[in-house]
Amino acid sequence: MAQRRSNGEGSISYSATRKEYIGSIRWEGGREYFYSGKNGRKSDVIKKMNQWKIEHATGKKEFSRKELILEDRIMIWLNSVKKPDLKPSSYDRLESIIRCQIIPRIGGYKVNGITEAMIKDELLEDMKRNGLGESSVKKAYMAMNAYLKYETYHGVIPQNPMGLMKVPRADTVVHDEEEQSNTETTENVLTTEEMVLLKKIAYFRWNTGVRRYPTGAAMVLIMYTGLRMGEAIPLTWSDIDFEKKMLSVNKNAVVIQNRDGKGSKQELVVQKIPKTKSSIRTIPLTRDALDALRDLRSMQSNPQDSDYVIATKDGRMIWPRNMLNTLHRMCEAAGIRKIGLHTLRHPYVKLKTNIYYQPKSYVHRKNCLHLSSVSRQAHRAPFWNAIVLQ
Repeated sequence: MAQRRSNGEGSISYSATRKEYIGSIRWEGGREYFYSGKNGRKSDVIKKMNQWKIEHATGKKEFSRKELILEDRIMIWLNSVKKPDLKPSSYDRLESIIRCQIIPRIGGYKVNGITEAMIKDELLEDMKRNGLGESSVKKAYMAMNAYLKYETYHGVIPQNPMGLMKVPRADTVVHDEEEQSNTETTENVLTTEEMVLLKKIAYFRWNTGVRRYPTGAAMVLIMYTGLRMGEAIPLTWSDIDFEKKMLSVNKNAVVIQNRDGKGSKQELVVQKIPKTKSSIRTIPLTRDALDALRDLRSMQSNPQDSDYVIATKDGRMIWPRNMLNTLHRMCEAAGIRKIGLHTLRHPYVKLKTNIYYQPKSYVHRKNCLHLSSVSRQAHRAPFWNAIVLQ
């Protein structure tokens, strides 16, 4: 069995991407990197590493925290500064962006050597070239900006190299113009016909009387209440007031990394704090929403054994992945395209914000009021009028 190298011994590897040899030495202050330069030789790295060891051992060179590389410093910032203030799910997302996107691309550079061009070209643009979406690119931008602001405040670097950088815009991330223009119409909009077909398949029973999808009514509930997936999963019967026909949203379910090393790698937990402050709300229940709730209760063999509205056979919370799989099977059975759970809530949300009925913008020119653009969803108004009348 190979013996583990101790701190200060170092290692050398060849980077095919950078076309150079890279040496690294871990010491008590972090990790030091050495580069041969493009098309350089391995012996060049060895010489630099040996010189560093001599200077470090004899104390000829003072090693300050400014010489620590980004990989070490940003992880210290993540765990000591950000972790105490973040919800577990937010911490998981930030850690994933740092470990999977930032460190592999620019983690080997020294903190005081990072430039605006380096962040833009080697991090953000490289993420776009590798097909990562707007959300991931923006999260990497926000993480790097927050970290560099912290280092600037504490005097590690004289100024934030991202000070003049603009937040990545959607049109700079999506390269396919047709895909960008059709994002709302093809992916995020549920047509009236699709809603009718989904509702029909949600309550479908076999000839034996057995329900095809035991939690199918949950999809109907989301359509008629605008609940997010994380809000629907931890919903309990105590949150429902059948007499007043009201539903209370006061918690959020998230999947986080299991960090205690026991059991599965992930766990489903309930956060008492919803996604945003405005997420704490009460929702009036329409007839269709009430029917969906009554159906979900009837599908539970013993409702007293489970507090959850959407539950498994043994009364536990259902996992988001299982709900999504059920929705995809329902879409296939209904003969419609596959959609995400978040798409189900869009019609209700758009109704609530009057997008279905109101023009998007008016332009006042020369004392005349001109309609500049009308919502593409106006043709669905008759369907939703029925909901409003309820």
